Amino acid sequence: MQQYNNINNEQSIAFAPFSSMSSQLPQYRAVSSVQQSVAVPSSSFNKRKSDSIAVVVALPQQVNKHQRASQCEERPCFLGNHHFFANQSNYQTLEMQIESVLSSWLREHSNEVDYAYFVEQTQWRMKYMNGSTCHEIHVNVYYDSNANDHVIEVNRVRGDGMIPIMGTFFQCLRQHVLGLPSQPPRVASPMRRAMPCPPALKRGGVSAPIESTNQLFMKGIQPILSMAADQFYEPRLEAAKSFCDLAQRSEQLLSIPECMEGVVHALNNLLMDEFDDVKQFAVMACSLFAQLPSYKQSLSRMPQLRVLAELVLEGPADESVSFETAQMRRRACLALTLIAEKEAEAVCECLKEQNVRSFEAWRSCVSKMDDPRLVDHANKLEMCIVY
Repeated sequence: MQQYNNINNEQSIAFAPFSSMSSQLPQYRAVSSVQQSVAVPSSSFNKRKSDSIAVVVALPQQVNKHQRASQCEERPCFLGNHHFFANQSNYQTLEMQIESVLSSWLREHSNEVDYAYFVEQTQWRMKYMNGSTCHEIHVNVYYDSNANDHVIEVNRVRGDGMIPIMGTFFQCLRQHVLGLPSQPPRVASPMRRAMPCPPALKRGGVSAPIESTNQLFMKGIQPILSMAADQFYEPRLEAAKSFCDLAQRSEQLLSIPECMEGVVHALNNLLMDEFDDVKQFAVMACSLFAQLPSYKQSLSRMPQLRVLAELVLEGPADESVSFETAQMRRRACLALTLIAEKEAEAVCECLKEQNVRSFEAWRSCVSKMDDPRLVDHANKLEMCIVY
């Protein structure tokens, strides 16, 4: 027969002890406050109906978030390698210190970083995009009740390759929060992938006919052009990244008619890709190729040039995640600006296809966006078109 007792105002479950062993059973006490109880029926012990055993279950107490000294979540058991104690029990002060680093250092040393602050999670999310490199970095703040201190953790949750931005930001954040002597930061630079060209083959000890440099270069980029037309997502993504690296090669080789035609055709298709990751690297590649004088005219004749103008005005429904596509919008506007330096008329026709009556209407929409760098690119585009 089950009997429920309350020990030290704690919810517990007890059963009457065996009649023959009541004097030999030890007394059980709960070691922590109980939030839940677990019932153990006497039938599970294969005893008589009158027999039962005393069981007290003590589950750990969950601390109410609003009763603690900080609004941050409790420190988890495991943290990443990049973390440190802030020596600051006041979260409001710590929040201002982190915002100071994000708004000043990142704006000064890396124009390719955007971030957003999520109050409920006490988390900052940053996105770095430069060339073929893209990373998403999270800054988490936790509270350690035992030490009465906050813990700052910096994690890279997405991205490939190794860039100085991760270690440099962590170093500067740690120096600013702890008041340590400053050290010169490393300058972040995009990772470049080698573009191999096949060497000349030897047959029977005799060198094969030496191919021209143009032929070797075309053989080297042919796999990229093939991946750009692949039916699967991963090859197209790698092709879009490779175009970002290819744009940094010699303009003399990139100006080969066959290469120019293949690159522009591939970028035109990648701009219409259904996956945002592929599209954003295609936009980045367009902005890099638009810096080459020989590509401005070819890009201006690209059928999907209007996509660049559409992406400038296209923003996410949730403003809190607008930082994820901010760099893509800027690069699209930059590509239009670079193309307009030589082909302003083509850019104007591109804007007219967007259901806008004039460039002024498009420019008015851009000016309403809360992005100074995007507005700066739009101002330069306006100068190219008007003058």
